[in-house]
Amino acid sequence: MHTATLYTRAGCHLCDEALAVLTRHGLRPEVVDIDRDPDLIARYGDSVPVVLIDGRLRFRGRVDERLLRRLVRPRSLWDRVINLFRRGRLR
Repeated sequence: MHTATLYTRAGCHLCDEALAVLTRHGLRPEVVDIDRDPDLIARYGDSVPVVLIDGRLRFRGRVDERLLRRLVRPRSLWDRVINLFRRGRLR
């Protein structure tokens, strides 16, 4: 299962859309209001929504559903073997 974090702020309609898209694709994101943390305001400012999936920044602004599907799709055994090979864990 993937982890997701959605950085948002009050009154952000794109943030509401991002939450709906993430939920539709089976994710239950942790929703973080950046206005409660000065460091997050400095980091993201007006760039919300910001979406992290498995700890990596994947989207700013609109969430691309096609890319999201690719990121969260179940991986085949072959995909996992290729990934291990690329990381140098298989030779």
